[in-house]
Amino acid sequence: MSATGAGADTDTDTDTERLLGELMEWGGALPGFTEAYARNGLRSARLFAGGAVPGLRIPSKGADALGALGSDRSLFLLALDSAWISWLDARFDARGPASAGAAGKDKLTDLDALIRAATDAPWTPEGESFSRIRSRLARECEGREPAAHELWLETTVEMFRSWHEDESLSRGERRWSYAEYLHNGERSIAVLHFMATVSLVFGLDLHERVRDEAFRRMLRHLSLAGRLVNDLAGVEADRAAGERANAVLLLEGVLSPEQARALVAAERDGYKRLLARDLEGLGAEDVFAALARMTLTAMEKYYERVGGRA
Repeated sequence: MSATGAGADTDTDTDTERLLGELMEWGGALPGFTEAYARNGLRSARLFAGGAVPGLRIPSKGADALGALGSDRSLFLLALDSAWISWLDARFDARGPASAGAAGKDKLTDLDALIRAATDAPWTPEGESFSRIRSRLARECEGREPAAHELWLETTVEMFRSWHEDESLSRGERRWSYAEYLHNGERSIAVLHFMATVSLVFGLDLHERVRDEAFRRMLRHLSLAGRLVNDLAGVEADRAAGERANAVLLLEGVLSPEQARALVAAERDGYKRLLARDLEGLGAEDVFAALARMTLTAMEKYYERVGGRA
């Protein structure tokens, strides 16, 4: 996901060019999928996998699986998911995913039809991209638990639907309270989708862990901290673009811009403190605790560099 960010674009070696070529082979025929998305996805994967958090270590019980974080296939799959999400995000920002030949229907109808494997699903670039990445992950992650693939699919659908909700807010089709915005923002930041991708690629057990209430609370606090990090970094870009799906802009309906920004910053810091308690409760040897720290730090580094939203 774009939320996990990118480092400086200094990778020009042969491996980079080969991986970029593979990413473009996957997505180059999709409208608007330029090499910039491929490079951003690869930088994001390398930032996450290549030591984005100095001093953090992967605990021993996850080290064998995650020791391959820098391998070609793991980097490619993480980069592919990140590039895909960035491209989709831009499609939503530009016009939202259209349902070709389905006038008057909800803009997610074609995605739902694809998920049901309906043969009469209308073709769209978004639907094509979804079919491609789903097939690629099924092939390259063959042998993983079926529940891991199902969780990836579930988080993808939630991500799509939350972006659609954001789009409706920005078009003025609905009014939200701050609480309703955060409820949707927990999904629109795509942290859970990213964690599901990591878990699928490396054979972790996120699909089992999400049954635990304390673990789900950790994921919620991680997602909300990330959502507000994103909104604070991207508020001026969202304002210029006429977007309304931003916590600061939403609160400016009742507060001054300075007060709104201060409140969101305080909320962000509060969720980060709650997350720190959650991670302490998981214990030092929990691989997902390390991954959560890496994810949030990578997001913060990315937004420090470029701002914007996910």
